[in-house]
Amino acid sequence: MDQKQATDFLLDLVSVLEKEGKNGGYIANYIKPLRNWLQFNGIVIQQRIKVPGRGQLARVADERTPTPDELHEIFNMADFRQRTAAALVAFSGLRPAILGDYLGTDGLQIRDLPELSIKNGVVELAQTPTVHCAMT
Repeated sequence: MDQKQATDFLLDLVSVLEKEGKNGGYIANYIKPLRNWLQFNGIVIQQRIKVPGRGQLARVADERTPTPDELHEIFNMADFRQRTAAALVAFSGLRPAILGDYLGTDGLQIRDLPELSIKNGVVELAQTPTVHCAMT
């Protein structure tokens, strides 16, 4: 792919995503890594790729909480680790970032809850709800 073909590809991608109704912020999140990857591979795009509404935030107005049936489907399709993460988010209000990075590593650990103790297989909390977190 030469510079012209790459530029045309990015412009076409912007058009396709606009026709699909994607907002500018969403489209920009596609264009930026593609442009960087092309540059890394020696294809520098000189032309400015205009993305209308680039500063728009993703719309969350249409998002909703899953129904009990949908949540049941999620749990049925997930492995043990995924079920645990889904249960923590769904039933405790835990934010996904607390679980870790995109691989699910480097997140909240039992040792981060000093008020939690496990004795003879029984979990006890000195304070409920647990509010202390020693994460760094």
